[in-house]
Amino acid sequence: MNAKRVSDALSELDPQYVQEALQYKGRSKAPRWRKWGAAAACLVVVVALVLGGTSMFARESLPQLQPASPASPAADAPDGMRKMMNYNGNRYVFLENGAAYSLSAQQLKAALGTLDYDIQADPQANGKKEFSTTFALGGTVYALADYDPAFRLAVEWEGNYYLCQRTGQTDNSPMDAAEYFAAARFPERIERVSIADHAGAEVLAEFPGGEISALIGELAQAQPAALTEEDYLAIARAQTDGESYQLLLDLNDGTTVSLYVIPSLQIAMIGDNRYALPDSFSEKFGDLFDGLTQGPLPAQ
Repeated sequence: MNAKRVSDALSELDPQYVQEALQYKGRSKAPRWRKWGAAAACLVVVVALVLGGTSMFARESLPQLQPASPASPAADAPDGMRKMMNYNGNRYVFLENGAAYSLSAQQLKAALGTLDYDIQADPQANGKKEFSTTFALGGTVYALADYDPAFRLAVEWEGNYYLCQRTGQTDNSPMDAAEYFAAARFPERIERVSIADHAGAEVLAEFPGGEISALIGELAQAQPAALTEEDYLAIARAQTDGESYQLLLDLNDGTTVSLYVIPSLQIAMIGDNRYALPDSFSEKFGDLFDGLTQGPLPAQ
């Protein structure tokens, strides 16, 4: 097994499974606090402008997006294939492993097309096709009134609605981090950020509320990482040494977006790809991770 495979096995960061894992695994609750002030408000404005046109005004209040029903185990794709679909050259995963959501007609916009191609039936032929899917075959894809399609979409299938979140591109090339955060309207939509253990099972610390905008500004500067075999070995060692963390971004719609960071290596995983963080990330936020301890990774 080469170093990249070792890294993926230890970290559960395999691009085929990561977003499902991030959305599906629970975490223990811990008291949360927020520290807002004039300086934080200024940071929100500055980063919003940098990320390209997010609102300079008060945060919007979005309808709470809670699953109406859990995903059915019987509906899982075979062989561990995650529930995903392709649209406009991008790959999306179904939130909460394909749980149904209650959406109103006012939350939907135009129909964008139908999921016509079955990736499970022929991964080689259909894996990169537009409107290919591993779940909800025949469903109708909709734009959402409150979201940029480059961040989230909805699928109506057999009378139920499902939410899909962009996690990569169909050609497996990395997303542009700044463009992705702008489409998600971060930091405007983020209510709080928690630092969790690598598995996402336990919150280790709360990220200071006044630093969230600065955090997104740093993450937006991340560039796709050109990793060597040695780099993958270093990532694997960092993960087993408890130096890999999940950042849990709780949004004002009731959902959570997760990503991984390894501050000691200046590495992040956003969606399905690994990115090199700017040197300033550890300089600004390294102290927040110092002293955090976590248990061993779950057995593979």
